[in-house]
Amino acid sequence: MREGLRQGRGWICIYSRLSACPDLAPSLVFEFAQDEVDLLRGDIATDMKRLSRAGYRFSSDQVSSVRIDAAVLMARNVQFVKIDATVFLEQAKQDAEIVRALKRTLDEAGINLIVEKIETEQMLVELADYQIDFGQGYLFCEPHISQNPPDVFQEIKAS
Repeated sequence: MREGLRQGRGWICIYSRLSACPDLAPSLVFEFAQDEVDLLRGDIATDMKRLSRAGYRFSSDQVSSVRIDAAVLMARNVQFVKIDATVFLEQAKQDAEIVRALKRTLDEAGINLIVEKIETEQMLVELADYQIDFGQGYLFCEPHISQNPPDVFQEIKAS
């Protein structure tokens, strides 16, 4: 993925198809690893801005530290930050104030915090102190395959 982002391979094709399918926008969020967000420059960054204006959303995933530059995320039109529950809670135990500062910074930037891989009720109880925006994990529901994908997915598959 990183090499593809650096060279922009395939992005023009993806952008062209997505531009032709505005009905897909509310159902799709692109995820980029935290260390890849800085690589999003040039034509890719321009196309991301266009897709963002069309309603497509972006997420910074695989976040390994609560020390995040919200200005960089805003410049890349990132609307979600995803961090593993174990990583989040370990960093909160080391310095709860820095985790709270992250949440304030993201709130000020209009970026939602998603804590993923919440697997136990104890994790959920510990996370409640930090006012996260969204949580994901096996505690809530095991992932499953959709029985009736939206028609727009069929249209893209056919083209």
